[in-house]
Amino acid sequence: MKMKRMNKFFGFVILSCLTSFGIASAQPKLREQIEGLTSQHSAEDVQYGVVVQDLKSGDVIFQKNAHIPLNPASNTKLLTTFSALSLLGPEFRFKTELLGLESKNKETLKTLTLKGYGDPFFSTERLAGMVRQLKARGIRSVEEVRLDATFFDGDGFPGRMEGRQRDAAFNCTVSALSIDHNRLEVVVVPGRRIGEPAEVSLNPPLPGFLLEAEVQSGKKRGRVIVKNAESESEKPEISVRGLVAAGGGAETFPISVHQPQALVGQRLLAALQTEGIQVSTAARFGAAPDKSSVLAETLSPPLGEILQEINKQSDNFMAEQLTKYLGARFGKNPGSTSAGVRVILKQLKELGVKLSGVMLENGSGLSKKNRIPAETLVQVLQKAYQDPKLRSDFLSSLSILGVDGTLRRKFKNSDAAGRFFGKTGTLNGVSALSGYAFPSADSEAGPYAYAFILNGGGKNFWKEKQLQQDILSLLLK
Repeated sequence: MKMKRMNKFFGFVILSCLTSFGIASAQPKLREQIEGLTSQHSAEDVQYGVVVQDLKSGDVIFQKNAHIPLNPASNTKLLTTFSALSLLGPEFRFKTELLGLESKNKETLKTLTLKGYGDPFFSTERLAGMVRQLKARGIRSVEEVRLDATFFDGDGFPGRMEGRQRDAAFNCTVSALSIDHNRLEVVVVPGRRIGEPAEVSLNPPLPGFLLEAEVQSGKKRGRVIVKNAESESEKPEISVRGLVAAGGGAETFPISVHQPQALVGQRLLAALQTEGIQVSTAARFGAAPDKSSVLAETLSPPLGEILQEINKQSDNFMAEQLTKYLGARFGKNPGSTSAGVRVILKQLKELGVKLSGVMLENGSGLSKKNRIPAETLVQVLQKAYQDPKLRSDFLSSLSILGVDGTLRRKFKNSDAAGRFFGKTGTLNGVSALSGYAFPSADSEAGPYAYAFILNGGGKNFWKEKQLQQDILSLLLK
């Protein structure tokens, strides 16, 4: 997946950082308008917290229930990414290594170890490049292949969904040694005639993968179920069953893999075979032997680009990989989610963010237990905006209203499009929106830091969610 750094912002963003006239007259009017909106909303079955702060003057223009801890869903990622950016810097890159223990025969390795350090962007393509480097060194055979994921603990992350959602692509398992987002793409091509079996394959292809498929071509499209098969095998296995319309086009079904290290092992063996490097045994899990040396290395895109994927697309897998990496790098090795959370909170505290009421189970927000007050989110936004070394990369990571990411469909083709850089958060009974609002070019007000967290249910939930959008509309005038 290719991403572009966004180090240049719209002209109105720059202008709004330079001018400060008219703030005194604009603030009371805006406060009155927001108060007028909120006075019409007082449902008992929902709760919300909201804060609006002027980033030029530092004045809080409006707040309600600002200190109450609420579930922020994926707005949690703002804390995770800001902490990581301040600790690691935008140019930081994750590494993945191929280490070898040599034998007397220069063309043979006693042991080849693929060691991961939590790179959330490691891919089959990059793995193939590493193996080509190995071949270029003259290696023609390997006696033993190891997979080293010891940089992280062997656990998943707390909050990860189980049951029917366990196989969902947004619910991927984490590991220090991960590949292709720890998910597979199952491609189903219907037969030309009714009754013919559909063709089922993986993208990218993986010879020898256990793919159990029973998909028929019918008159009309039915349901296709793709899931991890219940098996005692240590290798991942996917079951695909269902009905597709005969003569129709190919369909792709992404699915998370429960055994990511085993998937990496299969990809590695396939890459070695492609390059003609002979392997006598299957890959096994374990740390690299002592005296192993680095034979090939690949680096991820810069952190500044990775954060765009995390925040714009609200990528849970990448956020949790980053959380564990922070735990391993600045906490205790092997990295764990709890250690990563402690690092995140410690860094925020050192940066001057008040953490009263904050409780984090994980770093992605895929949790029923996470709690953050709206005032904490605004403080994070303020701190990031005030730091000239981090501002550009942090803003660039956020979804742009009506343009890209999770906000691409909001206010599209309107005057407001392009003037809000934000992060959404959605779970059952949760809707959160935080970010930077830039008023129109002819306005002398703003920019504003805005956070709105809504928790609850029922018909009133949707009424309050409209309030979230109505306040944003006021800020963008």
